[in-house]
Parts: sequence; structure tokens; C-alpha cells
Amino acid sequence: MKWRIVLSLYEIISRNAMIMNLRAYLKTSIIPTSIPCLSDEVQGQLIFENSANYSKRLNYVDYAKGLAILLVVSGHVIYHCIFNRDNGASYNLGLFYVLQLIEMPLFMFLSGLVVRTRYQNGKNTLIDCYRKFRVLLVPFIFVGLTFTLFQGYSLDNFFLHSMKRGYWYLQALFDLYLIHYSFQGIVNLLPRKFQMISDIVLFFILSFLSIIFKEWVGDVSVLVILGIDKVVMYFPIFYSAVLINKYELQKYIFGSEKIHFISLFILLTLGILAIWDIKVKGKDYIMMLFGIITILCTLYKYNNKKGVVVDFVCYIGRKTLDIYIFHFFIIGFTSLEFLSGIMIKYNSLFLSCCIVFPISFLIIFISIILGKIIR
Repeated sequence: MKWRIVLSLYEIISRNAMIMNLRAYLKTSIIPTSIPCLSDEVQGQLIFENSANYSKRLNYVDYAKGLAILLVVSGHVIYHCIFNRDNGASYNLGLFYVLQLIEMPLFMFLSGLVVRTRYQNGKNTLIDCYRKFRVLLVPFIFVGLTFTLFQGYSLDNFFLHSMKRGYWYLQALFDLYLIHYSFQGIVNLLPRKFQMISDIVLFFILSFLSIIFKEWVGDVSVLVILGIDKVVMYFPIFYSAVLINKYELQKYIFGSEKIHFISLFILLTLGILAIWDIKVKGKDYIMMLFGIITILCTLYKYNNKKGVVVDFVCYIGRKTLDIYIFHFFIIGFTSLEFLSGIMIKYNSLFLSCCIVFPISFLIIFISIILGKIIR
């Protein structure tokens, strides 16, 4: 009964917020050519080109989001459903190791890649902050608390737990948006010729500080409650994507055949070294970085492609918020421990994909349906 009440309150707030958001758009001129589809934004955060044509959808980002949410759900299927939250057994599976390496960094990078970076006055910035609050923090609080009660945990367990029962991403992303709006508000006041230098200096200073304080932050309860422990972990990834978006470097990076070849070559080289059990310092971070570049370079080529497969992936990419929010409820009541034996015995990447991905697709579609029903 408790979780039904919480979800009902969430639905009422979302609908009222949608109306208020529409009124705010009508009164402002943030997007001069058109008003975006607000219902789509609630379900997945609308993506706009950071250029004169703000209404142009970035299909390759939707493809990447569709792939990213598949990887996230697959990782949770392995960890929660197949190995019953056994961290050691999960990491013994090659597929799980690869998923953990790329899934959330890719999501954070994509989130930074679509941030609005054009100059805005204080009023419009507050409107954007309110939109992020509605899209991210409302489901974080209401759905996250509902899931916590659903599993039989206390409310303080939700706030004091670093992972927030799985919903940490929503809070951390909101925190990163606030940091972005705060610093970009200062940088955008500078003359254009000084902005790039200021952005780069700011990026390296904050990234350096995040690396220094990453371990320390996790020991301070109030910072864990605020999600700062995850912010310092993912800030360099998020903010590097923000700068790529701000200075419109997408086509020079993701559209470059040379960068695509180099990143793919580095990935294959590190993979071979891993098979031969040759240790490389910082291997995981390098693989994560070039994994993201390789994925986006590959998908960038299909930005204007049409077809059943690309439309299917794009559709999932536009529903990532619903999938992320509601798939925990399905996974929480799904036990697939009978699959653990065969997956550990063979530990084949191909076999693991054949087992896990179909299950993940099923959970994704059920999550989308749940989202539609509740909304």
C-alpha cells in the first residue's frame, strides 16, 4: 500500500510539473524555433543539437543510450538475478567485467554530451534546474524510496547507502548538472576568446581535486547522502563530454576515421594483453575511455540511417529513464540462480551474451510498459 501511495504522488507531481514547464517555455525564448515534446523528455530527457537547429535529434546518441541501458540491465541481471548479489562470483564472469568497465561511464558521458551549454540568464538557468529536478530527483526520491520499502529496508538505509539501492545515478547526475550550471554561468560571462582556456583550466583543476578526494569522500556520511562520492568519481567523464558539446567537437572526434581506427586498435591490443595475462598500469581506465570513443565513432556513422534495427535501438534509447527507474522492481523479484553453474563452467563471452541479452530485452520492454501505465 505504501509504494502505491508514493507512486501516485510521483505521478501527480510529474503531471503538474509538465504543465508548469510548458508555461515556462511559452514565456521564454530558450528554444526559438519550437517547443520540445515534454512527455518524451520526462521519459528519457530530450536530446538537442548544440547549434542553431536546436530541434534536431541526435540519433547516434539515442543509439548509444539504447546500447548503454542494455548493458546496465544486463549487468544487473548477472549480479542480482544469476549470482544473487555475489560480487566475487559476478566478476569471475568475463561479460560482467566488460559491462562494469563501460556501462555507467558511457551513460555519464552521454549525459554530458547533451547538456545545454549556450549562454542563459539567471531565470532560464533556474528553469533548467527545475526541469532537471523534476526529471531526476523526483523519481530518485519517490521511486527510490518505494523500491527501498518494497525490499523491506528502512528509509535511512536508502540515503546512507552509497548505491542508493541502485538509484544513485539520478542523484549524481542532478548534482553534476548543478555544478555545470554554476561554473558555466561564471565562464560564460567572460569574453568568448577566454572561455575555452577557462573551461580547460577549470576541467583539469576540478578533475584533479576529484581524483584526490575520491577515497576520502566515501567516508563522510553527509557527502554520501548528497551523492558527492559518485560525483567525484564521474566528474572527469561528464565534464569532458560537456566541453566536447560546448565547442561542437563531435564531428571532429566521433566522425574521424583515424580516431576510430586508433581507439579500436588500442582496445584490441589491450584485450590481447589481457588474454595473455600481461599487466598494464591503468588498463581499465584506458579501456573505458577508448571503449566510449569506439562506440560513439561507430554509432556516429549511423546518425541518419533508417531501418528496423536502428529504429528499435533508438526507441529504447529514448525510454532510458523509464527503463532505469522501473527495471529494479522486476529484477528484485527474478531469480535465475540455476544459470550460474553453466555460465561459470564455460565462461564464454558469446554464451553469456546469448543467455543474458534476451532476458535483459524482456525486462526492458516490461519496464517501458510499466512506465506507460504509471504515467
